Amino acid sequence: MTSKIRQRLWTNTICLLSLTLVAITQAQDYDYKVEHGTITITGYSGTNGDISIPHMTNGLPVTSIGDCAFADLANVTHVSMPGTILSIGKEAFRGCMGLTHVTISSNVTKIGIAAFYCCTNLSTVTVPDSVITIDSLAFASCSALSTLKLGKSLNRIEGSAFAGTGILSIAVPDGVTAIGGSAFAGCTGLTNVVLPESLETLDIAVFSGCANLRRVSFPGRIGAIPKYTFKSCASLDNTGIPTGVTNIGDHAFEGCIRLRNAIVPDGVTSIGNSAFAGCSQLTNVVLPQSVTKIGKGAFTCTSLASVRLPPGLLRVPDSAFCSCHCLTSVVIPDNVSSIGDDAFADCPVLTCIWFKGNMPQLGSSPFNADRKATVYFIQGRTGWGPTFGGLPTMP
Repeated sequence: MTSKIRQRLWTNTICLLSLTLVAITQAQDYDYKVEHGTITITGYSGTNGDISIPHMTNGLPVTSIGDCAFADLANVTHVSMPGTILSIGKEAFRGCMGLTHVTISSNVTKIGIAAFYCCTNLSTVTVPDSVITIDSLAFASCSALSTLKLGKSLNRIEGSAFAGTGILSIAVPDGVTAIGGSAFAGCTGLTNVVLPESLETLDIAVFSGCANLRRVSFPGRIGAIPKYTFKSCASLDNTGIPTGVTNIGDHAFEGCIRLRNAIVPDGVTSIGNSAFAGCSQLTNVVLPQSVTKIGKGAFTCTSLASVRLPPGLLRVPDSAFCSCHCLTSVVIPDNVSSIGDDAFADCPVLTCIWFKGNMPQLGSSPFNADRKATVYFIQGRTGWGPTFGGLPTMP
């Protein structure tokens, strides 16, 4: 055997030994359990912050990252997953505040509850096309997360999945049918959202507190704007409510201080409590004839100049238009049978209140501090006298 051959064999032997030692070291760095011939990583004790999770250990495939496997490990900075990984357990990387980059396996189908919760330095996430569900709180409070790409197979985004992240814009892929409560709540840098035609269900408060959100493109299949959906979205300038919506929930647009116009589409039957309360620049609202119910405080503290209530409305509720300091005239249809407490209180420039029907029942102080107002009614309608709620009347 020549010296060159011996040297080559020796070199190859050293390389094989080195690889074996690395594999042994890697295996020793992980805690794991064996189930049904596959391995789930359950813990990590290594010192290396740049982690490449092995695809095999002891001759068995590594298919899962278990619950809390890497939770609160401050030294972890990079994570790369092999294609053998099929699931990421709940809180798997929770609180890994040094984590800046993660490569998610291209075969993962579900990202578990709070899997990357509070990974405050994670800036970019690409969710592979294999993922079907992103579970609750999966990336919540990842405050540096500004770039997000969602995979094509995604079907559900669960509650608070991206709440409190730094994402700037989001296009939810076609195929997503449900978005859970508060999924993007508190994303203060989020400016633009495109929702897919496949979307059927929004839960409550999905975009609540997204202070820089200006516009949302809604699909036509949504049947309701749930409560708190856009609460405190201070930059929202367009409601974008699609046809097909029948209900606008409580507090849905409350505190949207840049909203100037609200076009409520025909088909909406109910507007919830405080739905547009505190929309201080709201000067125009169009209410379709389909509306039969308006909630308490629905338009309080807005800048509406005039209001024509829809003919199917039966009651003007408590504080519905309270503290509307620009309101000058109101037309109340003949089906209204009662006016609630403080319904039009503190409307200092209100001068004309037109009633088309018989005198309705009155709650407490419905026109409190409305010193300039006069009530007008149609002659021949019953119940009217010289005053109504402390205001003078004229036929």
